Amino acid sequence: PIRGGWKVIDGRYAELSDYAGNDFEMWTVSGKQRWDNYAFECDVKTLDGAGSIYLAFRWLGEKDHYELEFLNKGNVVNLNLVRNGRRRVLASKKNVCADGPYKRAIKLRIEVQGEYLRGFVDDKPVVEAWDDSFERGKIALGGAFRQPMFDNVKVVKLSAPSHKENAIAKVFAVKFPKARTVFQREEKTAVIQAVISYSGKSSSEETILRYGITGLPDREIKIPAFKPAEEVDRKSVV
Repeated sequence: PIRGGWKVIDGRYAELSDYAGNDFEMWTVSGKQRWDNYAFECDVKTLDGAGSIYLAFRWLGEKDHYELEFLNKGNVVNLNLVRNGRRRVLASKKNVCADGPYKRAIKLRIEVQGEYLRGFVDDKPVVEAWDDSFERGKIALGGAFRQPMFDNVKVVKLSAPSHKENAIAKVFAVKFPKARTVFQREEKTAVIQAVISYSGKSSSEETILRYGITGLPDREIKIPAFKPAEEVDRKSVV
């Protein structure tokens, strides 16, 4: 453990302090830094009904890793990138598994293959994203303002992604033709323009483009289903 009072209780690995002061989480880390493509899963039960539970992967440290977060407020599952200490949501889904993990144990699982990241709850895929920030790293269990108890922790090596799987992330291209680096204080709103190109050979599903602006929460632009070789122009107000 790198923080917290982790101990084995009734055969489960638990952290029951229910505290995460100064905006840090309770973490316990395992695995090898060389791990790259793998599935990481566990069962988790909590003694309270608020706060966050984390399965971290490709862990380089507290300030650099990916994580699958289960947040009971709204029963939200987030797939997060933590880089240089800044947490950014790559994918999110609400109203997942309303009866757990306080009422019953749930199974959380992540699969990471190349740039493709996917999160599961009770063996059902709920979030996915593509990101190439980290290629390998350890695993970690964590909690914030929560009393989690983890069991049946398992890590399984996965094969490297095929060329076809890697290509999925390459069919979208995003350009900001009028990128702005300065915003005036007196501006109440500003418009961000993005041009999204799709080079796939079959129609896509509805897509969400997320982008970050320093000092502001991440923003989203909803993109309808693309036709093959289509390009769209979208604007977002910040």
